[in-house]
Amino acid sequence: MAAASAGRLAEIVSSVAGRRGLRVEQRGDGVIVLRSGDLPLYIEVRESSRGVLVRLGHESLRDYVREVLDSEENPREVIEEAVDEMSMVAFEVAEALRRAGLKVELDTRTAAMDVLDELEEAEEE
Repeated sequence: MAAASAGRLAEIVSSVAGRRGLRVEQRGDGVIVLRSGDLPLYIEVRESSRGVLVRLGHESLRDYVREVLDSEENPREVIEEAVDEMSMVAFEVAEALRRAGLKVELDTRTAAMDVLDELEEAEEE
């Protein structure tokens, strides 16, 4: 990604993150990550062969799901709301990038399914 386009991408993403109260992390490989509090979910924005990839990702998912199961009265609702919220922000980022004339590939489904699979597995234990 050229320096000018990387700066433009970061500016657009930072604008959405600011409106949504998310923190932005820039990595050395041109990846921009948006995070919300202690959630293990994040939004990754990076250049891809097809334009710009905006995807929902996760880390330490197993620990998070089990913690929510142990501490919340309605854990499924809490987890589904977190996934929905981050998915909506990813969509908002993708739309902002499209309005700026960039070709965008959006993937929220993979991580959302991972979260729900982990939740179902934990509920069965």
